[in-house]
Amino acid sequence: MRRALVTFLLLALAGFGALLLYGHARRHPEDVPWTDLDLGRPIGAFTGPKLAGLDRGHCLALLTRAGIHYTRLPDRNAGPQCGYDHAVRFAPGGSLTARYRPADLGAQCPVAAALALWEWHVVQSAARRRFGRAVVAIDHFGSYSCRRLYGRDAGAWSEHARANALDIAGFTLAGGRRVSVLRGWNRGGA
Repeated sequence: MRRALVTFLLLALAGFGALLLYGHARRHPEDVPWTDLDLGRPIGAFTGPKLAGLDRGHCLALLTRAGIHYTRLPDRNAGPQCGYDHAVRFAPGGSLTARYRPADLGAQCPVAAALALWEWHVVQSAARRRFGRAVVAIDHFGSYSCRRLYGRDAGAWSEHARANALDIAGFTLAGGRRVSVLRGWNRGGA
């Protein structure tokens, strides 16, 4: 009798836990591995793996659905370690609130999708919280560069060699204030 009661309680507890998880998954699909990525949702526990697993068609559809204006770049093959096969360049207008400078930023589509999420859910909220203003421009040092890590002659290849990375130089806030990553790298404060 006692064993049956314990089994019943454990099953009831497991069922209650499953209902809680189901409710959370319905409200937060970004935290569930089997749901589709939606750039309009907050960043969740499985956003990174979902971005990494995007194929060309699905990624471009996500950008379009999110209202991001872009231009597809022609594939580039610069040898076995360098090049890209589904890169995009942000175009003016659309749902991105900050412009990238220089404007010729080209990156793999999943990187562009990640940049949009980063801008919407990290950069803009941090800028408003810290400075009381929105970011209107993001300055960068580029994405694609056929090179090894740290510009060395040997060793592992940089993610830049595949347009899978972007180096941020700084930000310009509404009103003109500039925030430099380079000048502020070793300093504290805002």
